[in-house]
Amino acid sequence: VAVVIDDEVNDTTANIQKLLDQISSLHIPVVKYVDIPPEEEVSNFQSISFVFLDWRLIKTGLSAADLAGGVSIPNGLEAENSTRNVDFIKRLSEIC
Repeated sequence: VAVVIDDEVNDTTANIQKLLDQISSLHIPVVKYVDIPPEEEVSNFQSISFVFLDWRLIKTGLSAADLAGGVSIPNGLEAENSTRNVDFIKRLSEIC
């Protein structure tokens, strides 16, 4: 089982769909999340094959087009997001 965490995982036009298609073509079941899953679910990840985590899971209200167009994310949000992602990976490594 693969876990994919990406805020665009349900957007059929997003680049993440290429990865999802590749995983699907290998007949690997995929669990998709638009944000880091709750602790109650993460505690059941003991036998997952891999996790794909979009490092930029920042709730800004900005679209990918905004960011591509030059709008930047404030440094404070970037740092908070990085800390949150690292904490998730640490929790995951304890479980797996």
